[in-house]
Amino acid sequence: MISKANVRYFLLLTLLADLVCLSAATAQSKTIPTTRSGARWQEAGLPFIQNFDSKEYSASPQNVMVVRDHRGVMYFANISGVLEYDGVSWRLITLPNSAAVFSLGIDENGVVYVGAEVELGYLAPDSLGQMEYVSLVQRLPGEYRDFRSMPAIIATTHGVHFCGYRFIFRLENFQVRHDHGALSTANTGRFRVIEAKSQFQLAFGVGDKIYVRQEGIGLMKLAGDSLVLVPDGQRFKNTPIQVMLPFPIPDGYAQASRGKGHNKSKHRILVGDRRSELFLYDGVSFQPFKTDADVFLRENHLSRGTNLPDGTIALGTHYGGVALIDQQGRLRQVINRTAGLRHEKVNGIYTDPVSGALWLALDNGLARVNMPMPLSMYDEKLGISNSVRSILRFQGRIYAATHQGIYYLSNPATRSTYPTFQPVAGIKGYCGEMLVAENTLLAATTIGVYRIEENRAIQICDLNTITIHQSPTNPRLVYVGGGVLGKLQQIDG
Repeated sequence: MISKANVRYFLLLTLLADLVCLSAATAQSKTIPTTRSGARWQEAGLPFIQNFDSKEYSASPQNVMVVRDHRGVMYFANISGVLEYDGVSWRLITLPNSAAVFSLGIDENGVVYVGAEVELGYLAPDSLGQMEYVSLVQRLPGEYRDFRSMPAIIATTHGVHFCGYRFIFRLENFQVRHDHGALSTANTGRFRVIEAKSQFQLAFGVGDKIYVRQEGIGLMKLAGDSLVLVPDGQRFKNTPIQVMLPFPIPDGYAQASRGKGHNKSKHRILVGDRRSELFLYDGVSFQPFKTDADVFLRENHLSRGTNLPDGTIALGTHYGGVALIDQQGRLRQVINRTAGLRHEKVNGIYTDPVSGALWLALDNGLARVNMPMPLSMYDEKLGISNSVRSILRFQGRIYAATHQGIYYLSNPATRSTYPTFQPVAGIKGYCGEMLVAENTLLAATTIGVYRIEENRAIQICDLNTITIHQSPTNPRLVYVGGGVLGKLQQIDG
C-alpha cells in the first residue's frame, strides 16, 4: 500500500513478485568521506585496546612505568620487579630483597636502568642472553645508600640521572661491555651527588635538560652539579608538578601569545600541576593553558602525560583514565572504562617510539592502546548491538542499516563521552540497503521502502525489499528488489 502522503514524491510500479532475494554478500557498504580533523575525532568510536592483567603476566597488579628497548622489548616497573614482554611471552626480573620497582630509564645505547626501594642498577644479558638485574648501589658512598625510593630516571648527554626525594645521583662515563659472553663494566663510571636543600618531588627530562621541583623553593633546572631556580619557578614552591612535556607551538598560536617579556621562540613546555592546572612555559613565565579537558582533569586528578607522534597530548589521571587533547587545547577523546580500560588509575604513560602505540601502567594491570587511530569501533556500548548491512553519510550525518532498524550517529553528550548510534524513529525490522537519490535518503527493508528525514522514517510503500539501486540513465528512477522487483520514480509536484 502506498501512503497518500507520499504519492506526490514517488510512484511505485510493481514489476515482478517472488524475486529470489539477493545474497547477503551483495549488501552495500558506502564509502564514508574523510571529514575535517575536528569532526573525525567527534565521530570516532572506541579505540582498540589490549588489556593485560596480573594473572597473565604473573606479578603484582600494580605497575608504575613503561619503557621500550632498542630491540622492541617492553619493560614495566612493577611492585614485584621488572616485567619483560617481547610481544609473546612475559618474564619477571626480580631485584635483591624483592624490592618494588618505581622507575625505569633508557640511555642512547639502549641500556635499561632501574630505580627501586633502596636499589638502583641496570639490566644486562647473562651468559644465556636473558636479561638480569645488576645493582650499582655499592658504587655509591655509604652515606647515600639509604635513599628510600627512586621515582625517576632520566638519561641525557651528561649521564644517567637517578632522581630520588633527597638526592639526584648522576652516573657519568658508564659503559656496559661483553667480553666473550661475560658481562663487564671494567669499573667504568662514577656517581656525582646533588643533594636537596629540602625535598625533591618528581623530576622531568625535556630535551636534554632536567627539571625538578624542590619543596618550598619551586621549579629548578639542573646546571652542571647545581640546581638553579628557573624564571617564575617560585610559583610552584608549594604546588607539586605532575607533568612536563615539550610543546611545539602551532602556527598562529605563537603570534597571539607573544608579548612584552615573553620568549619569542615557538618552543614551549607544557606543565601540569597537582591542582590539574595546565601552563605553557617559554623560559620566562608560565602562562595558563585553558583546554576543553580542564573540568575532566580537575575531577579526575592529573597524574602523568606523554606526547603522541601526531602532536596529540595524552594526559593520564588517577580516577578517569586518559584525556587526549590537541595543541589548541581541544579535547579529542577520553580513554576510560567505556573505551575498554579495565582500570582507570594511570600511574605511568608511554608512547612507543616506533609504532606510536600508547602504553598505560595502571594500578591494576597494563593496557596497550592502538595509536594513532585510523580505525575505531562501535559496539553495543555505543548503540550497535546487531549486524550492520550498509552504512553511508547523508547531509553530514552517518546512518547504519541493521537487522533491527536504521540508526544514526549522534554527537557526544559531553566532550568527555563517545558518540552513540540512536534508532531512527518509525522503522523496525530487517533493513538491507540505503541509497541517496535526488537528495533523498531511501532505505530498502523487509517491511517496505522508507524515506529517512533526519531521525525519523516515513514509509513510501509496504513491499518486502532488501536492495535498492539508482538507474544509471535516469537519476529519478530507482529499482528495488527482494520479495518483489519494482521501481520508484520521482514525480514533480
